[in-house]
Amino acid sequence: FQAEDGIRDQPRSRGLGDVYKRQLLWTKPKSKIFFNYGHYYSSPTQDQWFGQRIGLPGNKMLVWTGNPNLKPAQSISYELGYDQDLYNQFLLHFVGYYRDITAQTGQESYTGRYGDVGYTTFGNNNYQDIYGIETRIEKKYGKFFYGYLTYDWVQTTSGYVGSRNFFEDPRIETETQGAVQFTPVAQPNIRAYIEFHTPQDFGSQIAWLYRLGVWTFNLIYFWREGARNTYLPPHPDITNNVQWVDFSNTDLRISKSLNFGGIRPQFYLCLLYTSDAADEGLGVDLGGRRII
Repeated sequence: FQAEDGIRDQPRSRGLGDVYKRQLLWTKPKSKIFFNYGHYYSSPTQDQWFGQRIGLPGNKMLVWTGNPNLKPAQSISYELGYDQDLYNQFLLHFVGYYRDITAQTGQESYTGRYGDVGYTTFGNNNYQDIYGIETRIEKKYGKFFYGYLTYDWVQTTSGYVGSRNFFEDPRIETETQGAVQFTPVAQPNIRAYIEFHTPQDFGSQIAWLYRLGVWTFNLIYFWREGARNTYLPPHPDITNNVQWVDFSNTDLRISKSLNFGGIRPQFYLCLLYTSDAADEGLGVDLGGRRII
């Protein structure tokens, strides 16, 4: 029963020549300033390299095909942070980070002169920038509870360079663009994980059983501010005038462990709750959104 990591902590590499450097800039017995720098490489999937899909029976046209010439996407990341220990119990963590991803895999479409050929393949034409600030308070151990609370402000910028659509017919001009960039409004998020537990011999004893011993209560909470979109702007200068409701997710788990001569059964109850704004995709009506 574990909490999910944030976007900055997601797996970034598959061992293709990774380089990582961690440098302490300043340190004292209970505090430190650090700087992290790394290069990471992420391989395309096997389907993106070698996959192929043909149309339904009766239609043998190629739908999409992999590109064995794809290169691994490269990430360069920087982190500057400060850690402070409090009373040998709590850790305060502040960090600013930036991550630049180039040569990301993106789709390209090819259309034949007479429409008898039309398929999608992949190229290294996408890119992404991620930067933000993370604050975290954490209690890593304790007799009765431990956990953490994190606030993360993340801004992402993504786009592609070059062409995405190619036509064999010279009368149709191939779409060529120097750069296309998408910069959505930043969505702050909060993550929390708390575990309360009792020692094995806690509380009063009846026969061999401690009624309050080995109880565990887990709480995982996640909140993210709703995304913003532009909906029928009355003026070209008006953007992001529609916002989805905030998304939140709460998981609760209560368990009790017993010991019958080496046999250790566990009884538990799980409660999962997700807000109505579980899908922030486009193409739906205004239900679940608010006008700002």
